[in-house]
Formats: sequence, structure tokens, C-alpha cells
Amino acid sequence: MPASCNAVPRARKLTPGKIVKLIILCAFATGCNFLLNTLICEVFLLPLFLDTLFTCAVCFAAGPIPGILTGILTAVLIVLRTEQVTTYYYILCSIAEVLLIWSFCRSWAENTEPESASPISKIAILLLVFITDSGMLSVLGGIIDFVIHVVLLQKNILFSPEDAFKLGLLRNNVPLLAADVLSRIPINIVDRFIVIFGGYFLAQPVKKFLRGKRPVR
Repeated sequence: MPASCNAVPRARKLTPGKIVKLIILCAFATGCNFLLNTLICEVFLLPLFLDTLFTCAVCFAAGPIPGILTGILTAVLIVLRTEQVTTYYYILCSIAEVLLIWSFCRSWAENTEPESASPISKIAILLLVFITDSGMLSVLGGIIDFVIHVVLLQKNILFSPEDAFKLGLLRNNVPLLAADVLSRIPINIVDRFIVIFGGYFLAQPVKKFLRGKRPVR
């Protein structure tokens, strides 16, 4: 069974039933990511990237491989809806986020007793993940954006939330690469907080789903 932040990692054999549950989980989480992205971007018109919320929940509950699979499938659906193929490049951000979360989970489980951890300790760990994630995705996303527009000379079809910040920075003579990175920080501070904390709490019922009912003795 894949380890989570609430359990010390153990190597356990995947049963056919467990595999089926993981497939269902990834498909469900992908659909939820897509629906949330559509609501945020096209209905509520909010400048947030929340399409990794359920990806992170899957990672917290089931590990990196289901999390990465969910992120890739989500990107495919978003490209089919928006026809903006540059979205595929940002799969790297989803993969990096999943690996970051998993590394924190493993480190925490190996160095503490999760069952006895206080709520304050859990919040502190999640805050550390949130801060690291925000900085990492700002840098990685900025570099990807720079490569897309300067190296590959591709154009975005849709207006992106950070573009308003980027234009302001460019008008103040901030170098393009720096503007690509810095413009993402305000957005990431908000949406990564929602994704990390929301993903962790959504993972709790997911873990119960994966464990299933224990046989009565």
C-alpha cells in the first residue's frame, strides 16, 4: 500500500483490488481537477491555478505515481478544452509539485511518529511545503514561460492570470526572465495555499477509500 504523510512507508504488494481502486481514484481526481479548472477559469473568472488540487490529494493519499498520472491526464483534458498545447509544458510543474510533496511526506514519516504528531506540527509541515512549493513553481513556471515565448517562439491563445503582473514589471524595465518568475509569486501564494492545505484534507477520506473495510475478527 502506498505510504502517506500519516504512515511510515512500507513496501506492500499491490492487489488487483488495490489497483482497481487506484485507477478509479486517478480517473475521479482527473475529472474533479478538470471541472474545478473549468469553473474557476470560465465561470467564476478567478486568476487562480487550482487544477492540481486533487492531484496533490492523490499524492498525499496514494503516492507519487498516481499523483503524476492524475496530473498528466488533467493536462490532456485541459488541452482538449482550450486547444492551448503549451499547457503540456506545464506538466513539469505538476510532476515537480508531486515529487516535492512526496519527499516531504517520506522525510516526515521517517523522522517522526505521525500518529503522535500534534495539529500544530502538521500545520507547520504543510506551511513549509506551501512556501517551498510556491517558490519552486514560480521559478519553474517562469522558466517554462520564458522558453515557450523566447526560445520556441510560441504564443498563448488565452490570457493568463500572471500576465497583468508581468506587464507591470516589464514597464518598469525588469528583465523578461525575472518578470516571468516574479509575476507568478502573487498568484502562487494564494493558489498553492489552497492546493496544499486543501489537498491534504481531501486526502483523508481518500486514504479510507484505499484501505477499505478491514475484516472483522
